[in-house]
Amino acid sequence: MKALKPIVLLTTLAVVGACAQGRPYSTASSAQPARAASVQPSAQIRDAQDRLKTLGFYQGPVDGLAGPNTETAIANFQKSHGLQANGALDSRTITALQGANWSTPISLTSKTDVRTLQNRLRQLNFYKGPADGVWGSKTQAALENFQQSNGIAVGQVTPQTLTAMGLDPTAFTANNNAAPATPRVASLDRGVVRNIQMRLRQDGFYSGPIDGVWGPGTQSGLQRFQTSRGLDANGQLNPLTASALGLDPNNLSASAAPLR
Repeated sequence: MKALKPIVLLTTLAVVGACAQGRPYSTASSAQPARAASVQPSAQIRDAQDRLKTLGFYQGPVDGLAGPNTETAIANFQKSHGLQANGALDSRTITALQGANWSTPISLTSKTDVRTLQNRLRQLNFYKGPADGVWGSKTQAALENFQQSNGIAVGQVTPQTLTAMGLDPTAFTANNNAAPATPRVASLDRGVVRNIQMRLRQDGFYSGPIDGVWGPGTQSGLQRFQTSRGLDANGQLNPLTASALGLDPNNLSASAAPLR
């Protein structure tokens, strides 16, 4: 027992020395690992992530945690809406996110807009045709293939589609106010009607005569065509329908089939 006294004395001196230097003394058995402060997910961030993902700006997890990917998505959204692209979820950004309706169809009434879309689809390897500014079946098919590959509703040009392509939707929607008026089908030139009938027949939507007369068969054929392209099946030759048929909505007479 006497041999243990020096060991006890040395241990006591070590404890006293540590306390004198302001250092806590602990044994290995009593040491506990430090716990990192936990970050709590935010419902507001989660909602923003969900909305940004729907709009095509965000591809990460909807976990309510604000990280670099979320900030980048917010900044890109802000830039597309003319807001300060600081990546912060401020009140203006939240308002813009809540009010954004990116499933609204955009009518491409300008040849320049159609050409821009065709060039972009070509760069993304979805389109092999000419960038001629005319919306035909090949352009429509390329658009639908792109939308399917990106999980976007198929059939119409929407802000979400343009954003996924890396294009600025505001540059296209600015032209909507200048869209040509929808002509009444009853007033269409017979050559234009003939061309519509021929195109509808080629696509399998019309089986009647190519006579240039707008009747029930032509009307229902056009409506079925609109339905197949995800358009409003109203039977009207609006700019988007004319473009989908491969016609120039600004000059229908230019593509009129000659009468025989």
